[in-house]
Amino acid sequence: MRSLICCFDAFKAVLEGNELETFHDSSSDSEEFFDTRSEFSRSQSRSRFLSDQFEQPYLDCETSSTSSTAQFRSLLPVSKPLGSYSLWTIVKHCIGRDMSRVTLPVFVNEPLSFLQRTAEAMEYCYLIDKAIAIDAPSERMKNVSAFVVSTISCCHERVWKPFNPLLGETYELTRDDLGLKIILEQVSHHPPITAFYCEGQGYTMHGSVQATMRITAKGLDVNPQGYVTLHLLKRDEIYIWRNPNVRVHNLIIGTMWIERVGVVEVKNVTSNHRAVLDFKESGWFNKHVHHVEGYIQTPEKDTKYRLEGRWIEELRCSAIPASDSSLQDEDGNDGDGGDVKTDNTRHSVLWRIESRPEEASQMYNMSRFAMSLNELKEEDRSTLAPTDVRFRPDIRLMENGDIKGAGDEKHRLEEKQRAARRKRHETKEEWVPRWFRKDTSPHTEELEWVYTGSYWERNFSQCPDIY
Repeated sequence: MRSLICCFDAFKAVLEGNELETFHDSSSDSEEFFDTRSEFSRSQSRSRFLSDQFEQPYLDCETSSTSSTAQFRSLLPVSKPLGSYSLWTIVKHCIGRDMSRVTLPVFVNEPLSFLQRTAEAMEYCYLIDKAIAIDAPSERMKNVSAFVVSTISCCHERVWKPFNPLLGETYELTRDDLGLKIILEQVSHHPPITAFYCEGQGYTMHGSVQATMRITAKGLDVNPQGYVTLHLLKRDEIYIWRNPNVRVHNLIIGTMWIERVGVVEVKNVTSNHRAVLDFKESGWFNKHVHHVEGYIQTPEKDTKYRLEGRWIEELRCSAIPASDSSLQDEDGNDGDGGDVKTDNTRHSVLWRIESRPEEASQMYNMSRFAMSLNELKEEDRSTLAPTDVRFRPDIRLMENGDIKGAGDEKHRLEEKQRAARRKRHETKEEWVPRWFRKDTSPHTEELEWVYTGSYWERNFSQCPDIY
């Protein structure tokens, strides 16, 4: 069991990431669609796996308040199901395949959609609020960098895969206590792309989540694509960055584990300040596991601060003496910040992860913030879009402990989506997202998905029937 959940930590880890799509229409795509559920059912038929292992009594959980201004549940309705199964039974059929063409049994999921997992990146949005309140651009970059690191921290030990978004699926999150509202939409199916737009107190943020993912004999590689764009309205500043790669080790043999690797540049395109965050590979004996380090530079290439920490715990900052701040070599080329000295006795903690509740191990290792994401309040039923994830029946059934019912509903929704795509193919109708459109970014000159600006008018008459 532990091996399987470590594997799927990578699937949801991309906030950086991509989701496993379940639909394939042979009339419009040449690659074969592969369903691991049928293979798994045949191999487990004698053990009556689903009925015997997963239809068990569940631990009832209460709800409580996590905010002084609003009531949000802090626990799931029931705990996660118990049971064990073979990782190899599922994974052996996926080696060499494009994971966007593979569907998996429902019990490998947690009761959230990938759209909700993407919204979870805003848990530490207070770091953006702190950045806005600071006058010096180098100081603002410290908090923006901490926010970038915090967005992937929710991945740690979250080892069940979120549900695949349906085409046209949306998720709205409004948190008045955080001064935050966000809308997400699944705008493309192949390739799977999630677009999002967020408004906070004095800032907006938008981007899309898309990645390539493939299982090989050595492990699972996930490569996210596209930029995240943050606009600090009060400061009239634009920040852009890409998310780090995901790598899963020991997929077949040994204890599986996941790391985030690669260099992330957070650039202030308005002032030309930048931060460089190096998510280290673990190396021998896991010396640098989950380690991140970096620095902040001024437009003049002077390094002001050293950043260091573990993305699963905290990010620290140390000032660099002015005499050591230049990262240019004798020829005037930019350095990498690797040899500058810092005063490590005077570091400050920019961000630290919130501890998870005692019951987290029974609830997919979710934080309290994550446990609140799928809550459907009675007053929200008449205001949310009909495509909102909270109305999705398979996720709701799984959240309430009905694994068999969730599997049946998941299959029904997939069949309905296939039928809708076949109809569009026959009528030569192209899918048009409801709340986002493609445009060229003035900052990267790449195509991106931008918000149309009309969701909160709440005219949902043209929303598709996807559930």
